[in-house]
Amino acid sequence: MRFTKMALVATCAVLGLLASIAIVPTEPIAATAGRLVLIQGFPTAATPGGDDIPAERRAEVEQAVREYVRDVGWYRPDPGPVLRNGNSAVPGRYSFYPMAGRLGRDIFHRNFVDLDPRPNSLQDFNCTTYTYDGHLGYDTTVRSFAEKDVGVPVYAALNGLVIRTDDGHYDENGGVGAPSTMANYVVIDHGNQQVAYYWHLKNGSVVVQAGDEVVAGQQIGQTASSGFSNWPHLHFETHVAGAVIEPSSGGCNPGESGWTDPIRVVSSLYLDDFGFRDSGMPGDPMKRLPWGMESTGHLTLKDPVAYFWFQVKSMPASAPWRAVFRRPNGSVAYEESGAFSTPFNRGSWWMFGFDVADMHEITGTWEMEFYLGGRKMGVFPVEVVQRRAQKVNRPPKPVKVRLWPKRPRAGEVLSCHVTADLLLDDPDYDVVIFRYEWTVNGEVVRKINSAAHSDVLRADALRRGDRVRCAVTPSDGVDSAPTKARGRRVK
Repeated sequence: MRFTKMALVATCAVLGLLASIAIVPTEPIAATAGRLVLIQGFPTAATPGGDDIPAERRAEVEQAVREYVRDVGWYRPDPGPVLRNGNSAVPGRYSFYPMAGRLGRDIFHRNFVDLDPRPNSLQDFNCTTYTYDGHLGYDTTVRSFAEKDVGVPVYAALNGLVIRTDDGHYDENGGVGAPSTMANYVVIDHGNQQVAYYWHLKNGSVVVQAGDEVVAGQQIGQTASSGFSNWPHLHFETHVAGAVIEPSSGGCNPGESGWTDPIRVVSSLYLDDFGFRDSGMPGDPMKRLPWGMESTGHLTLKDPVAYFWFQVKSMPASAPWRAVFRRPNGSVAYEESGAFSTPFNRGSWWMFGFDVADMHEITGTWEMEFYLGGRKMGVFPVEVVQRRAQKVNRPPKPVKVRLWPKRPRAGEVLSCHVTADLLLDDPDYDVVIFRYEWTVNGEVVRKINSAAHSDVLRADALRRGDRVRCAVTPSDGVDSAPTKARGRRVK
């Protein structure tokens, strides 16, 4: 199989905006010692966009809040450690981010509140431009719809009373085209005139309704891409006394933070997903991207051209890359290097095609070392077999589990963190399902399958002296790794 010369196009996808960037034309892949060629690239840039809650939806919710205050009055939470009043701007400080996953790993803060009111001018709380024009909340993404399909929980950030919900709308808006403006969402009164919006939720996942009293850490829905959105994410937005506020403090938003543990802005280069394929990306890549890639840990001697793809965060401008292919005996069969002709990208997705001559002759475990921006991103194994019938499913790799905080206290939200390799968590590059099982004094109080690297236990689940335990079992849907657990006595 040979590729003709082509002018490759990369699609720039911001939540709410699409643009295009040209990539340098490439030569055909030659079936000699080897050839590596960039097939497709999709950089994500922090470019001005627009509010991802359309004006008509905002008007509906704001009217619902006014009617709620008129008819019900503001929620008055009981005092407690979850709702410490330590910030004049944010009456209830957030003790955790209300979405499953570990920030800067399997989930990522892509956009913050735009603090510059001028048109086409961007400024976030940290004096960078990790936002887009007119954005009024936090956009926190998962890696693809594959994780959305498994499930990524969204929780109430604080105790509160539900003002309004909506559900039943399509939840896989992505790629090119104007997405639906009808979102699945939850709006909660968290007390002392503090209201939070939880937007773009998964169809059928909303498990609360107007009038329900909720507890910090209680699951209210799941992450998706309903409404005006082109990637699965949670839009989390805070209002106090009717005005949008930025809870995080920084150089461009001085004062005390609205978080008990200040939000960490991830700006360093890392890969958060990777896979091999024995065929190219199906259909229009501009429309297919958020759906993720079906990957394989096996290639055959007869695959004319194979592919590897990856997602990267905070890739520097014109970043150099290098790929080294090693035979099963460890010797180098082929290597090639180059550089991306792109600006800095907050997040991006890329696919390369490769044809290494000896991979048509030698079976066994091959490895590809990949370098980006002068750093080694990883060593990625792939099995080369004679026939597809020889492919076997292998279970995910074992994980480690820890509880946070380390000394649980009654009345506080408790998190269960999974430590798993983002890129090599499964030998076949399958999406890993984590089965969380929480027990208190030996009784199961929560059980859920999730794609996220964390889960939480609601704040009212623990009393002083309780013994709490979180057990996690990784699975690829066919085989499982050993269950790992961590337990603690509640103070």
